[in-house]
Amino acid sequence: MLSTVFFVLLFSKGINEYQPKIDQTSYCVKSKQINSKLDHALIEYNDMTYSIFSNITYYPKKVYLISDGFHINNKKIVDSDTIKTIQSYLQQFYVDESEKIELKRTKTEGPITGEYSSIKVTLYFKNGETEVFSNTIGSEDYIIEYNPKFLSFIQYIEKIVKS
Repeated sequence: MLSTVFFVLLFSKGINEYQPKIDQTSYCVKSKQINSKLDHALIEYNDMTYSIFSNITYYPKKVYLISDGFHINNKKIVDSDTIKTIQSYLQQFYVDESEKIELKRTKTEGPITGEYSSIKVTLYFKNGETEVFSNTIGSEDYIIEYNPKFLSFIQYIEKIVKS
């Protein structure tokens, strides 16, 4: 009996010695390294109000827009302010996820029908990995309060598409 207690105490001490220690500093550095390894991103935005389906491909030095709505619009954007703004929104909501997209979600008493716009963001990293995020802007079963910064991102995309 005494040997069993001794073994359990020794074993549990050994486990604690080999537990990995989490270093917050190295985690932050690692996060910044991953962000710098983003090769490009594809933003697929479907505006159901105007039946506009758009693809925006972001690269660190240029943005390509393909839009099919009332008119077909294909263009290359090299304006540094536009590129920086898109990069900032991608960083906040999808790469770092430092900002929440939804702030509050409340169940409705009955369904709210409608056509809801959607956004799908695919991140392509230089190491070949991808991450996909998809959001429908609205819901039949919930009243959703969105982050005002996310709504600004959507409005910014709409502005690019309609310009």
